[in-house]
Amino acid sequence: MLRAACLAVLLLPGLDAVDSPMVNAPLAWKPTQQLAESVGAINLLPFDGVRIAVLPFTDLRKDKSLVGENLEGTTGKLVTTRDDAAAFLTERTRMLLRSAGLPLTDTVEGATVTVTAEVLNFKVTERNTYLGEVSLRVAIHARGQELWRGTLLGSATRWGRSYKLENYHEALCDSLIQAVANGLKSESFLKALSGKPPAP
Repeated sequence: MLRAACLAVLLLPGLDAVDSPMVNAPLAWKPTQQLAESVGAINLLPFDGVRIAVLPFTDLRKDKSLVGENLEGTTGKLVTTRDDAAAFLTERTRMLLRSAGLPLTDTVEGATVTVTAEVLNFKVTERNTYLGEVSLRVAIHARGQELWRGTLLGSATRWGRSYKLENYHEALCDSLIQAVANGLKSESFLKALSGKPPAP
């Protein structure tokens, strides 16, 4: 009878694995959109002879493990990770820039342009919908000169079953894609990536 009672409790609605705390969940790349959908084709002629190095990002967030929070109930439910979010964002940003056709190099030696970034926000807030937000403070240098500095912002909204890890992953990834897309749609950002100084 005790086993039957325990089984009945486990099968009650709302008490499945989805509702269990998502602690130390690994980060995963699960976007629902493509960078090209937001950016389109980029003129690559200015990048002839250019080699861009994206240096490891620095995470400035207060809680580096926190990547999501469900605020639908009276008690918030968190989503945390043991993964290095800054490293994840670095690698995925490199991947996105390469997918846009930009000439990236894996080593600083020989690079003509370097990109650094600080992670200010990387989180999903769930209130009926999933709202992902990414904020990167970026600087671009060439020949010892800072050519561009600014903050790339990206956000994404997802519908889905409450407190589901896959939806958190999708919102985070789509937000990063939008942040990078916003940079690539900026003429001054692209000019700096090509190593050209800003207009006087």
